Amino acid sequence: MLAKSKLLYDRVRQPTHTETFVALAILLFPVLSLIVRHWLSGIYSLLALLALFVVFRRSHRLYSEEKILLGLFALLLLSFMLSASLNEWSDNSIRRLSNVLKYIVFFPLYLLIRQNKDLTGLLFTGIAVGGAVLGLQAIVDVFYSGLEQGWGIYGPIVFGDLSVLFFSITLILLFFKADVSITTILYVVSLILSALAIALAASRNAWIACLFSVLAIPLLCFKFMKYRRAIMVIIPLLLVSASASFFTDSMHQRLDRALSEFTSYVTQGAPKNVPIMSNSVGFRLEQWRVALHITHDALFFGYGGGNAGKHVKRYAEKGLAHPDLINPDTEKGIGGLHSTYFETLITEGVVGLVIMMLFLLYPLYVFAKARSFNPLISTVGVLFITNYMIFGISENPFIHDNFTSVYLILLSVLFSELVREKHQRDVRVTAATESDELLQQGT
Repeated sequence: MLAKSKLLYDRVRQPTHTETFVALAILLFPVLSLIVRHWLSGIYSLLALLALFVVFRRSHRLYSEEKILLGLFALLLLSFMLSASLNEWSDNSIRRLSNVLKYIVFFPLYLLIRQNKDLTGLLFTGIAVGGAVLGLQAIVDVFYSGLEQGWGIYGPIVFGDLSVLFFSITLILLFFKADVSITTILYVVSLILSALAIALAASRNAWIACLFSVLAIPLLCFKFMKYRRAIMVIIPLLLVSASASFFTDSMHQRLDRALSEFTSYVTQGAPKNVPIMSNSVGFRLEQWRVALHITHDALFFGYGGGNAGKHVKRYAEKGLAHPDLINPDTEKGIGGLHSTYFETLITEGVVGLVIMMLFLLYPLYVFAKARSFNPLISTVGVLFITNYMIFGISENPFIHDNFTSVYLILLSVLFSELVREKHQRDVRVTAATESDELLQQGT
């Protein structure tokens, strides 16, 4: 739930400057996420830098779930290093190292986050405010700046996806709220504005994730929400989203175009005399088709990080794919495949793809198993991971600084809080059981 004003002040006003900085960083992290350039990666970097100076001053006893999680991170890094080394470290792989560094410093950052308790209230407060800020930014972009879509700093894809994530988490918080108060109004305002941001971003990837979230959240929250309030909230949200589609043609046009492009590719393929560069659906499908063909030559360990676009280009140069896939910039730059799964398959092979899936599915498993003792964080965690898995279908959020920063910080806060509570609960249950046994022996 949101941190109340006094609790918010108490959480930020910590005994040490380090704890105060961490609390403020977690609170403010979502607020200006896509409004200030480098805000997300900047806060992540500052927290990681602080962690390097403070976390190694004492030993840390990790729980089994945390050891597995950090072990999967180590395997993810090892997979990248091994694949790049087998392919003699191309310019593309070296350029990708800046993103890999983010995963390396995750280890001390996680240790820093886990030693600060009760950060979830601050994070949820920031997310609720951040969703409203994104909605206001979308209004400014479309109705005052003359843009066709909600744009923010980095464009409509990340803008739409992050709006969905904030919308989903805020909706979960509302469903778990036991009473009606001023906080309820804040939730509703945030939901309406973030729903507006989703509609105005006109990102089809975000719309798919939003549709999934709107269907999944009531099912996951069914045992905990007030049904009357749920209906009263969902109906206005749907009306707002529908209204957004009436005062902009962007939603209609993009949905119709996506369906047309998909149907055209399935029925006709990608004729070489018809350009597909502006056909985003057809372009992605052609890339993925090529990926399935070229992966056979490097099935287990792939072609090395950052090399996906280069090898797709070379395949197209042989006349085996659409000529629009020939992009000279991919020889030294980083040409992605607009999919976490296909790109990982090409760059790190089947081994890397399996590790990536474990990297996503293990936290999802831990969150799902926690519904019995903390259904709120469990539900938020499940929606958080599944949303990222959906984002990864037609984009690769794990190679972009902003997307990666959000994933790693939210994972740190939610996972560490949940695991700590689980083991503290286990200790209490064990102590209570032993006490009962001693009493029975005494009688």
